[in-house]
Amino acid sequence: MKVSGDLTIQHPKIDNNFNTVSVGAGSLSCNALNLQGTTGTRYSILSVSTGEVTVKGNILSSGYCSQIIFSGTGILIAGGSFLSGTEGTFIPAKSTVIFNSKSAQTIAPFPYTFNNVTLLGSRKRH
Repeated sequence: MKVSGDLTIQHPKIDNNFNTVSVGAGSLSCNALNLQGTTGTRYSILSVSTGEVTVKGNILSSGYCSQIIFSGTGILIAGGSFLSGTEGTFIPAKSTVIFNSKSAQTIAPFPYTFNNVTLLGSRKRH
């Protein structure tokens, strides 16, 4: 699936619900990703198994209910900040995250754990 602009996954309006974009073994490309799940039980989830997600710009998080969940060897290519904003949830499984910004890139001010990481380009990452 190709999104011509930004992709926003809103938090549900009712507790104990999930808004999920499931990439599975497919592909997704967008300019930016905004996960709006905050706290409590209203989740915004990007789910990937063995597929590939390319986000040209920033990946923003609104809270721990903003989640990127891998269940396999999928790939995430991030061109901007990674889960910045408020600390979200990242479950890497056996995924690879490729940081490929052409300018300085904020990987995360939060303690995320990665399985495989590739840094492309010569730009500073912090």
